[in-house]
Amino acid sequence: MLDDNRDLNRDLGRRDAYLDDAAVRDGSGYGPVIALVAIALVVGGLFMFSPSDRTQTAANNPAVERSAPAPTPAPVTPAPPVTAPKQ
Repeated sequence: MLDDNRDLNRDLGRRDAYLDDAAVRDGSGYGPVIALVAIALVVGGLFMFSPSDRTQTAANNPAVERSAPAPTPAPVTPAPPVTAPKQ
């Protein structure tokens, strides 16, 4: 067996693969850096595209108060008198 640690004929200068894992020794590489850059881009995008004071929004304002009196309806002219038909 090539990876048997009990083998007396093994290379003594060889490191144990289970005790000296390169991924554990070197850290996790660029993963945390990429995660921080992605978080910074998302937060920056939220700030960039967030609503500001220049945007127009709908508002439920009360009715406009008038300073002049309301217009009065036009007077109704009376109908002409009805006459009986002549025979």
